[in-house]
Amino acid sequence: RAAVPITGCVVANDVDFKRCEILVTQMQRLRGLLPGLVVTMHDGRHLQSVFDSNPGFDRVLCDAVCSGDGTIRKNVDQWRTWTPWAAQTLHKTQVKLLERALSLCRPGGRVVYSTCSLNPVEDEAVVIECLRKFPEFQLVNASPSLPQLKFYPGVSHWKVTVNSGGVYERWEDLPSGLRAHLTPSMFPPRPANGESGALTLPPLHWCLRIAPHLQDTGGFFVAVLQRVGSSSSTPRDVPAAEQCCCRNSQVEGATSSEDPRTSNAGADAVVAKQPAPKLTSLADFFVPVGAEVRQELSRAFELPPEFPYDQIYRRERGGDRKLYFLSPAAKAVVDAMHVSQAWNLLSAGVKVFEKPDRRWGSYMLAAEGLDAILPFLAPQRVLQITPAGLLAVLSTPFRSLHLARVPDPAFVSAASQASPSASPSNPNLPQCCVVLRCQPEALPGSPSGSVGPAVVLAASLDGAGVVLLHRPQCDAALRRLAGPQEGSAEPSVVITSSTSGSTDPKDPGTPKDANDCDENGVEGTTQDLAEDPEVGGGECGGAEVSHSEAKKRRLSGDDPVEGCGCGGETGCEDDDSPKE
Repeated sequence: RAAVPITGCVVANDVDFKRCEILVTQMQRLRGLLPGLVVTMHDGRHLQSVFDSNPGFDRVLCDAVCSGDGTIRKNVDQWRTWTPWAAQTLHKTQVKLLERALSLCRPGGRVVYSTCSLNPVEDEAVVIECLRKFPEFQLVNASPSLPQLKFYPGVSHWKVTVNSGGVYERWEDLPSGLRAHLTPSMFPPRPANGESGALTLPPLHWCLRIAPHLQDTGGFFVAVLQRVGSSSSTPRDVPAAEQCCCRNSQVEGATSSEDPRTSNAGADAVVAKQPAPKLTSLADFFVPVGAEVRQELSRAFELPPEFPYDQIYRRERGGDRKLYFLSPAAKAVVDAMHVSQAWNLLSAGVKVFEKPDRRWGSYMLAAEGLDAILPFLAPQRVLQITPAGLLAVLSTPFRSLHLARVPDPAFVSAASQASPSASPSNPNLPQCCVVLRCQPEALPGSPSGSVGPAVVLAASLDGAGVVLLHRPQCDAALRRLAGPQEGSAEPSVVITSSTSGSTDPKDPGTPKDANDCDENGVEGTTQDLAEDPEVGGGECGGAEVSHSEAKKRRLSGDDPVEGCGCGGETGCEDDDSPKE
């Protein structure tokens, strides 16, 4: 069954490269959404707009840096290292992050501000400060959308504690030595001196304070803000009754820096000109493939004329060895980033085609992109196989088996027709990429009459009649075929193929040169950022070699494999993967 095509786009940004790697790895669980994922690495306080004339993003999630006091259950060091100063030093950064998130949201869109802290200085104080500067936004009651969630409402009154143990309700009560370090926005708003009447506050009780003991979770704070109108570039006149007594704090001995509450320019005016971003060598732009590559894909995979070739991209510096599929919205975003040349673009879309090395003449299917490419493959490229036949292939040492040994006559017949003809004079036998699909109703353990998710694998057939699979992920397929354990529900598993090397016609079940990795060695950390996380190194899927032998060959230059190449040997502690 063809998956629903992804048309939208999610631009995920983090300031730390390692966290970007983790983000892409976690997204592998949602393979169907990868065509619409774009990952960048920038300081969120200075994140630029993608399009100059675009009204903004439909949804913005601002998961701000925080002191992490809500993680004390899993991070026991918080009990020893936490101090009140941890939150106070982050308050200004959190305000700037939320300000930038609000300025990137279109009219009618929503912004979610979240932290893993329960300190009001990092939560409600940040929300109030930004709502003063962005009058076109208002808080939204999100609790009806989460009826099962247990939480406490947001607070409107709190006290600020300093490291020395002092507790203060107003900024004016601070000693002069602390006023340079604590800003008025950290305190709850109060009417100005001499003003009568109650202070009008936003409905802070609509914020969600999730305590760890309520549902056995960590501590979180969530606030949902919606842009209900457009803003102008002129500052808003705040009524005196809504002003805080600390609005004129500079006169009362505050620092000489500008009071952050004096600026109410709105989303269209705040941070009008962002500083030029610092580009890193880890980033790489994506560009469309040329006509020659398109023709090669059309011949190799018999793609229909309506195939969206304009959505196939490659890395600008990485060449055309790996090709990626982007959704229409992601394509527009990547093109705009390439024009501006001001983005640290780390990953975009999902890999759909690749060449293991230059000795392999044609493209092969990549496991990550099967959901995106499967609807366009010719019927003869998708081969149905029974669980018994698939298990027979998966159970071989090299995940390769001659068709004559597969206990599935229907699959053998279809595969024989799809298999290319062998040339005895050519040691590198021609190979053909196919997709193996195990019918869901045939899976062991399925209730009678039920149809579960299918097991889909990318594989290759060579002229000698051997079907090859990629070894590193075959264990997951074996677990999937065995059926989920009681109380668990494993998703479908996509297995990529090992098409490297040729086979020996005298022993078609044994690869002749299975360890066929990139002849250029390690390609670079970000070049494979969106690769499958279960592939521990290189694109090798062949013979099982010991960890020590594989490492020796790699260090000597005889076997330029990324990672140890031991095939996941138990007890392998090699950690020579490229670092930032």
